[in-house]
Amino acid sequence: MATTMTYEIHPAIGIARLGASNECFLAPEPNCVQSDYDQPAKITDAAKLKRWAAREIDGTTLLQKYRDNPGKLKRQAVRFRVFKVERDTLTKSVVTCQEMHGAGVTVNWKVQLKNRKAAALRFLDDRFDPSAVNQDSQYLRNPDVTGAANRNKLLVIDSKIQSPTGNDVANAQVLQGKFMDSIPVTLGHAWTDNEGRLLVAGGFGQSGAANAEDLETFADNDGWYDDTSDGTVTATVKVGGAAPVHAVAAHIIVAPFDFAPEINSFVTLYDAAYQAVVNRTDWPYQLPGLTETTDFTLHILPILERTRGYRWVNSPTMRADVREKHAAWKPGKVPDKLFTFLGDPTIFPIPNPATDDDNLINRAISVRKMFLKHLRDPDDIAKVREVKMPRLHDDDSNSNAVLPLTQIQYRHMANWAKGNGNFQNAPAYGEFLCDATDRVALEACSGGPFYPGMEVPRIMKDGSKYIAPFRFNPAAVKAGDITAGLAVPWQADFFECQMDGDNGWWPATRPDKVIVEQQVDPKIMSDVMSEHMEEWDNNVADMDEMVLYWQELGIVKRVPVDPAPRIADPDPGSASPTAGFLYIEDERTRDRERGRSLKP
Repeated sequence: MATTMTYEIHPAIGIARLGASNECFLAPEPNCVQSDYDQPAKITDAAKLKRWAAREIDGTTLLQKYRDNPGKLKRQAVRFRVFKVERDTLTKSVVTCQEMHGAGVTVNWKVQLKNRKAAALRFLDDRFDPSAVNQDSQYLRNPDVTGAANRNKLLVIDSKIQSPTGNDVANAQVLQGKFMDSIPVTLGHAWTDNEGRLLVAGGFGQSGAANAEDLETFADNDGWYDDTSDGTVTATVKVGGAAPVHAVAAHIIVAPFDFAPEINSFVTLYDAAYQAVVNRTDWPYQLPGLTETTDFTLHILPILERTRGYRWVNSPTMRADVREKHAAWKPGKVPDKLFTFLGDPTIFPIPNPATDDDNLINRAISVRKMFLKHLRDPDDIAKVREVKMPRLHDDDSNSNAVLPLTQIQYRHMANWAKGNGNFQNAPAYGEFLCDATDRVALEACSGGPFYPGMEVPRIMKDGSKYIAPFRFNPAAVKAGDITAGLAVPWQADFFECQMDGDNGWWPATRPDKVIVEQQVDPKIMSDVMSEHMEEWDNNVADMDEMVLYWQELGIVKRVPVDPAPRIADPDPGSASPTAGFLYIEDERTRDRERGRSLKP
């Protein structure tokens, strides 16, 4: 097998997030230690390939609070590493990968952030009018600012290319530009750690208007700016006395704060990008984990768990939850028989059940078929069932059409419903850390609906923007291009995209309704609990107030309880048979009753 060796920056797409504090915590990474990054082989320990529990900026201390002592939200900083990657010349799949750091290794970083929102096409015109691509001024935001050079100078907030050094955020390089050539806007901070890795934190949630304009729409507000952004990350690597070598570049996205960091989206950004890459039939790349065989643990169980996980941030999902059926979608200390049967491809309907196991087999088969019927087929989007799952809007309009899975996800669900595949509960699986780092970063983000989107808009689904799996083509994607199509300011969409009837938008990042009670009745049923849940953004009256008070809202956090109430998730890691987890709003600094700010 012929191989090629390159230096690559990972994650290929890193996610930083806004906050209001000078302090930071680290973005999600695989649950590994440094010795794992120092060895070139695949990681085969499934626990290490999962997303770690949130960490302080030192990378080792578990994060206890998302707020600093004065009560301001900490910012999320993403950590970039350089890997030496050996790839199969034909398939481009990884053969070995190993982090480059420490003695004898010098990495020189460059980073640039831009916010192009004010100079971009209006969201609705861009979406529905083909002539919008011609950049006709009537389709642009801020059309009164004319001339390409003038629009770039006044409307694009550009940090310019910076070369960060320093060993902590206190000595970080400020990534700052100007709006209307007069208003300074900090898009983030960048610095290197003691091992030469790059860290980039988001901005402070600064949004405003040059001329005190009122917010009028959820997406397009002329005269306004915010400090979300995206940009390029490049590096040269020098090993010993060798000449410096350019590493394959990465991209960074600065997104709004994630207020439910332990709740996962039904379709993640990794899923959306994965599908975009699969659609590129002209590529030789063999994608990590791509297989025609449906595996219950890898392909089915995550979708089941994510769907049920919405109940902590969306009251209709809590109301519909049936413990005797849905609780089996998540393995407990000893998986119950229904869970086992859900993952068993050998079972068939039993015409005359004679035992409890026979009935459970029939129920498992019924659950499989029911689940598929409630999903929207991504290749038949006109077909929408009255009973649908999940309770989320779709990409295309402000309608009650349900968000579909990607084609690959739906294919696996169809295989599962038919009993086709490898449904063992603990498959043998390995992943290289360069690939796992890319995956974990994007799995923590929403892959839809893109209307216009949470972290990114629908541009992420365009396979032509990539030069390799999960890596943008620098020739096709410039700094600021990815987030340009999102709402300006982001808080307008953040307010408007609250639960609409029974349908939500991005409850895994922007919750709809939450549990605020610290003590939950141990026998309470899910339908009753749904009536106790409260509006997450209670006492934020409109888009303008969201600009002012977004950072005072609460964070949905996993809380261990023992004995666990009926509605709780099990805790497989506890020795106690009654232990479990609830997901409860915490760290809110805005009074729910009077709409005023509170001390932490």
